[in-house]
Amino acid sequence: MKYISDSRFAVASLGLWSGALAWFAITERANHWLFVLVVIGIAFLHFSHNKKLPIIYFVIGLTLTGARHHWLHQGDFEIEQLSNQTLQFQITSDPQLVAERFSGSLTFEQDVFVYADIVKRDTYLPIALTVGESESDLTTALPSSVWQCRMTLRKAIGNRRYLAFATCKDEPELISKETNLQSVAGTFRNSLAELTYKQNPSDAAALLPGLVVGDNQAQSDELVRNLRIAGLGHLTAVSGANVAILLLFVQFILQRTQISDKWRLVISLLVLVAFVVVARPSPSVVRAAMMAGVTLLYWIKGLQKFSEDILFLAVAVLLLIDPWLAISWGFALSVAATLGLILLPKIWGIDSNSSLPIKLSSTALAASLATFPILMAMGSPVTFATVPANIVAEFMVAPATVLGLIAPLTHFIPGLDPLAQLIANLAVGFAAAIVTVASVFSNSIFAINILSARGIGLIVVLIIAFMNRRNVKILFGLFVIVIVVFATINRFVLQWWSMLGLTQ
Repeated sequence: MKYISDSRFAVASLGLWSGALAWFAITERANHWLFVLVVIGIAFLHFSHNKKLPIIYFVIGLTLTGARHHWLHQGDFEIEQLSNQTLQFQITSDPQLVAERFSGSLTFEQDVFVYADIVKRDTYLPIALTVGESESDLTTALPSSVWQCRMTLRKAIGNRRYLAFATCKDEPELISKETNLQSVAGTFRNSLAELTYKQNPSDAAALLPGLVVGDNQAQSDELVRNLRIAGLGHLTAVSGANVAILLLFVQFILQRTQISDKWRLVISLLVLVAFVVVARPSPSVVRAAMMAGVTLLYWIKGLQKFSEDILFLAVAVLLLIDPWLAISWGFALSVAATLGLILLPKIWGIDSNSSLPIKLSSTALAASLATFPILMAMGSPVTFATVPANIVAEFMVAPATVLGLIAPLTHFIPGLDPLAQLIANLAVGFAAAIVTVASVFSNSIFAINILSARGIGLIVVLIIAFMNRRNVKILFGLFVIVIVVFATINRFVLQWWSMLGLTQ
């Protein structure tokens, strides 16, 4: 297959990205982002054949982001005027646990919030609304439903997708119910919750809805910590890999029928849209769906020769729809991982004839290498557990995701509740295996930060081992030395902590 690539797509996407990033860097006075922009600009001008293209797309990205930002903040002057008034608002997300303290603006005592739009004549003002324990009806509200309450508003500081933080001063009143489509989606999500963590308070039962529809509200801090240390943090919520698994499962079924390739693609796209509705069209879900769509075109339509171009086109489209993705670490990680999966296995000579273990190993290694620089920039610890943990977990992610989708669908059919519960239990079993993998690797010798002293030492040992890979005695000696040294270091560290009266 002849390799075809058009650098204009890459220049367009990166130009739009850097233009959007420039706007946020200037408005936020973020010097570190400006430094990144200078590096990107030098790279553009050095590698681009047409020196005008990077500048043109940069200006387009800067202008469009500025226009979107200006359009959003046209309602700033109304925030103080509307505060303490009775306002109608439309819910745009499911109730979520507060994952951050919105510093500089407001500290929440409540632990639940929803995104909503204040409905004022023909305008919509996006807000983040805190939900107190007394507001029980609102904690179960579905997107598209319209409510009313007396509301206090505080202007949001920084580059956010909403204008203000809000709290209801009285009991919210339901004005109109959610749409039929959102009602069905809410029923699906609630059925999955009923089949999993609402009756089984375990980490595995809490992880499964996160894998399937992005519902991570029942996940414990320990579970999230273990997954992140083991390099499996992307499994706490919907990722492009999970959506790709869904689409591949749909294709597996359609291939057993007489449906043409054209209609198979149409059906897959409809399933993708339905999934976005069920999982909610949040930026992370839309991003995952777009990356999965790239995978769909890559494999189903045989467009491998255009793979990078399709990815960069998807990046450009996403940035045009939502410029705030330019300052999203998750977006950068998704793009890097997808690009790594496309490019690195080809460089290593991996193809359709390679064995399954080789494919799984190369996939995990490619995604890890591609995202490593971004994780470093985030300050997130990158450990040696990432690659082996992902290789082992890949065998459980696919069946857990597919069974987790089938269980609620079966639950809809009258008389099949026992079967739905059985399928859900099987899915939870695979999720439990993922939890075990995360726990084992996060507490193993592999859970060493690559950039730590021990991590660098282990890299040196691995290089020596590779150089002497045919000498069994040297390999065995290095293995023993690593085990003894690491065990001794861990013992002395624990002794020092205990002598100082501290807990690690």
